[in-house]
Amino acid sequence: MQRNPSNRDAFYELPEYVELLARIAANVRVLREARGWTQDEAAHQCLKMGVLVYASIERAENNFTAVTLARLAIGFGVDARSLLDPAAPMPPRKPGRPRKATTPKTL
Repeated sequence: MQRNPSNRDAFYELPEYVELLARIAANVRVLREARGWTQDEAAHQCLKMGVLVYASIERAENNFTAVTLARLAIGFGVDARSLLDPAAPMPPRKPGRPRKATTPKTL
């Protein structure tokens, strides 16, 4: 029995699926920013997850497994259920990389 890929792909557009990914993305981003971590640092804390995988989770672009959800929970030291909680809307991000804090030069 063959699967019809067009039917399977339609599941990824369901509002419930899209909202679930958005919840996880927002909660993960809030946790990371609260700790002052970069995405690279957060990926490393999540059992050495690849930074590209981690970044795609924060962008709500990744259909990941329960193992990945567990790695996120372990890395942030939270219960996995908290990653599924409704999250406050995230403020829009400015395009580009954030500027690094500069310290005044001493003469």
